[in-house]
Amino acid sequence: MSKKLLKSLIVGGAVALPLSVQAAPTAAAEPALSAPASAFNMTVGGTYEFYGALKTPIRKVEKQRNYGIDFFSDAELAFRFEGENSGWVYGAVVELNALPGEALASDGSNGARALEHKKSLINADEVFAYVDSDTRGRFELGNTNSAPIKMSYWAPNKAGTGLIDGSYEDFLPALPSDFVVAGYLQRETDDSLKATYFTRRWKSLQFGLSYTPNAAREGRRVDFTRILDRKVETVSIGVDKSIRGLSAGAPLSNADYKHAIELGANFVHDFNDVSLAISGGYSRAQPRKRTGLSFEDWQSLSAGFNVGYHGFTLGGSFVWDGKTGLYRRGHKAQISTPGDEGGPVVTTVDVKAASAADAYGYSLGLQYEYKDFIFGLNYYYGQGAGNTFLTGKNEKHVVSFGTTYHLFPGLDVINELTYRHVRVKSALENTAIAVPASRGLSGFVKKDNHKYGDFVALTGIKITL
Repeated sequence: MSKKLLKSLIVGGAVALPLSVQAAPTAAAEPALSAPASAFNMTVGGTYEFYGALKTPIRKVEKQRNYGIDFFSDAELAFRFEGENSGWVYGAVVELNALPGEALASDGSNGARALEHKKSLINADEVFAYVDSDTRGRFELGNTNSAPIKMSYWAPNKAGTGLIDGSYEDFLPALPSDFVVAGYLQRETDDSLKATYFTRRWKSLQFGLSYTPNAAREGRRVDFTRILDRKVETVSIGVDKSIRGLSAGAPLSNADYKHAIELGANFVHDFNDVSLAISGGYSRAQPRKRTGLSFEDWQSLSAGFNVGYHGFTLGGSFVWDGKTGLYRRGHKAQISTPGDEGGPVVTTVDVKAASAADAYGYSLGLQYEYKDFIFGLNYYYGQGAGNTFLTGKNEKHVVSFGTTYHLFPGLDVINELTYRHVRVKSALENTAIAVPASRGLSGFVKKDNHKYGDFVALTGIKITL
């Protein structure tokens, strides 16, 4: 989802076209056909971005990491159909993404099987309808972001590609699948099908509410097979050591949850030369399974602010995801190790206790706009306990500095410098298991840390319709 693109449909740079289609010429023997005048106008907006980057590791973990010089491009096109009657504004938005070479295979991977789907390069991102009134509020129905995300404020990110909200990770190797931390925006249902209502703004204050029955339904159907077939497995963790009672499959995702309720609110006001914006949000959803291998409820809280004064903007956010994604309290796992007599010793432990760290994240940033220049500096920190027993405390730090120069109308020159630091800490480091050392378990409780950093320097252009 591109927040900047949707804003471009509302503020400047858009091309208004009457949505009136004339019928094609017909044979002389047939009566002429004419299309009725449309009640809608169509607005077209979009962006194209091209960046070149130098990426280099500070600490290496894997030998086959992809570093050096690389290019990245992205294109988005959005159509808005809008009409007005009796004080109501109504219409629909269709946003398309074009990512050459990024077509997915039928199994959702990016591998060789993607060649079968090489023609599927243009995909719908957001598709939703809306009805808006100055006195009754706004309704949105379809695939779009939830109320708290659309109402949120965080570290200001107009400079560069978006700084912590930008494109730096498009140049970097993917993090491990079980690496999960809280973000600078609260956990949400992304572009899943939902119904949303925003109140009208009253004395600078506005509220919003979203409901999503299926948290991963972004199309006509959603595949829940992976969740319903999630099994208790035996996971090997070393020589003669294994854990039974865990899932070694795909990490937890939105598809594991249903009935998401998301609340948002913000206060926006100007005090002479000072502009102030404060936002808050809360989301909650239920896990699809509550027996056997199941997870804690999805809960997420957020708060953010922006303060502007004479071209400067200071902003930040805080997000708390709590125990979202951890194994449900009371879920047990069995650790098997060799015994003194050669037979295995099985010890039962509480998985919840082994990965109990709350997930939270925050951002802070400063931005300055002067004539055709925008300068920005952002910092983001996130931590989480991961999706599995084997991952303990994950941490992520990101520092980003960027500039934007409006060279011509609709053409920006972008520069950005970003450093990402990641730490993965095994839950086993702090796990106490009440079994005598003679049973061979003393060597099992060990320190298992991985730290590495990535550095990305990029430059490029952005064209906005």
